[in-house]
Amino acid sequence: MAGLKDRLLSRERPVATYPCRVASVEDTRAAEQGLAAARKAAMAVKDDDKQGAAKAKKLLDAAEKKRDACYEQITLRALPPGAFEDLGDAYPEAEADDSDEVRRQRDEEYLHAVFLASVEGDLTTAEWTEFVQQNLSTGERNDLFNLAIAINGRVRALDPATPKGSTATRR
Repeated sequence: MAGLKDRLLSRERPVATYPCRVASVEDTRAAEQGLAAARKAAMAVKDDDKQGAAKAKKLLDAAEKKRDACYEQITLRALPPGAFEDLGDAYPEAEADDSDEVRRQRDEEYLHAVFLASVEGDLTTAEWTEFVQQNLSTGERNDLFNLAIAINGRVRALDPATPKGSTATRR
């Protein structure tokens, strides 16, 4: 059994994923509706109907696969704390006497840099930049940048998904 030191030193930094719609709005809507219908049909299957349950599960799996194909998961990984601090130093906050435009520009540059440093995938920096500038709405871009900040800047506390009563929550 691995000791505490080994377990702590082998721990991965936090990761978050952002579901980015890559299919058309119409195709995504159709996939979501198909999934909802498959879920409803699966719930209508009687408990003793093994054949019906198997068929419903197969239909539900196919509907989930079709919906999932409408999205690409963008993975963001937290930077080591020192690298995150260095990034902040490289993009200092605007001065009090700077114009609103200068403040906005500095914030954008910093957020974009945190995103680029955190994102995983086979796109180049130029390709990620083009994607963010050309293919995302302002809301999507803000969500993605906020996720990059959150995965790096949040207090690394207990994951809220940890089940109640697990050994990690007992003192």
